[in-house]
Amino acid sequence: MKHGQVTSKELMDCIRERANIEEIYAKNLYKLAKTVSNYSLLGTFAPYWQIIKSSTEKLASLHQQIVQKLQEIAKDLQKYVDEAHKKHKTVSYRVY
Repeated sequence: MKHGQVTSKELMDCIRERANIEEIYAKNLYKLAKTVSNYSLLGTFAPYWQIIKSSTEKLASLHQQIVQKLQEIAKDLQKYVDEAHKKHKTVSYRVY
């Protein structure tokens, strides 16, 4: 039972770390898209700048959605760990 709690905590820590990494990545992508907006949108490369900007914004948005999903999973896992811990306590008290 104790091993399950440790494993659950390790999984939760991993998910939270992944969410933090994804959030930093999304912020950097948004920053890059904003920087692209400052470049000249006139001339030969104007269509390419627009494509880069819009695709970078979309990618940043997707990574932000991943962050939200990972945070939801971490919350659900925390609830599971808490409930399992409570059940473990009740079972432990009954055995002794």
